[in-house]
Amino acid sequence: MKIVGRYSGVSRKTVVKVGSRKLEDRREHHGNTEPQQNSNIASQLFSRFASHTLRIMKTSLAWTILIIAGFFETGWAIGMKYSDGFTKLWPSVFTAIFMLISVVMLTYSLKVLPVGSAYAVWTGIGAVGTVILGIFLFKEPYDLYRLFFIFLIIIGIIGLRVLK
Repeated sequence: MKIVGRYSGVSRKTVVKVGSRKLEDRREHHGNTEPQQNSNIASQLFSRFASHTLRIMKTSLAWTILIIAGFFETGWAIGMKYSDGFTKLWPSVFTAIFMLISVVMLTYSLKVLPVGSAYAVWTGIGAVGTVILGIFLFKEPYDLYRLFFIFLIIIGIIGLRVLK
C-alpha cells in the first residue's frame, strides 16, 4: 500500500478543486512522518469564501439601493404632477431632488448589477409605484385589466431579481 508523502525525499503536490478553480500547494516532505496540514490551501479556501461572501453582500446592498432608487423614481414622477409643469416652486424643488437621488442611487447599483436588469427593475418599481399612487392620490381610473398588468410588472421585477 503506497501512501503519498511518507517516503523520504518525496515531493508532494496537493490539489483541491473548489468549483471550477484548482488550489494547489507544493511541499517537500522528508522521512516517515505525516505531511503537515495544508495551511496554504486552507487560507486560499478562506480567502475565496470571504471574497464570495463580500460579493454577495455587495450584490445584496446594490439590490437594496436599487429598490430605494425605484421608490425615489416614484416620488419624482408624482412630484411632477404636483409641480404642475414645474410652475410651482416647492413641488418642483422636491421633484428635482428626488430625480437626483434616484439617478445617483441607480448609478451606484450599476457598479455591481447588470445594466439591463437594474434599469428594468428601477423603471418597473417607478411605474408600479406611480400607477398605484396615481390611483390613490389623483383618483385615476383602475379596473381588473390594469391591476393584472401591474401584477405582471411586479412578477417581472421579482423574476429579474431572482435571476440576478
